[in-house]
Amino acid sequence: RIAAGLHVLTAVLLVALPLLTPALGRFTLGAACLIAGLLVYEHLLVRPRDLTRVNQAFFWVNALIGVLLLAGVMADLWL
Repeated sequence: RIAAGLHVLTAVLLVALPLLTPALGRFTLGAACLIAGLLVYEHLLVRPRDLTRVNQAFFWVNALIGVLLLAGVMADLWL
């Protein structure tokens, strides 16, 4: 429950980021929406009684989240 709550907070803050920072815009907002979906997917991968996919959820999904956020911010700043 704690992880889910923190992921909801993360998604809200990521969506708010382009709204609060004038240099960021639609690409960062799009990346934030995709990231919110990936955070939901991460919770669907791992169950409290079945932790066999923790590595996949933690490493693969979080790596993809980082790349998406970087790409969204770079696109807004350079395009």
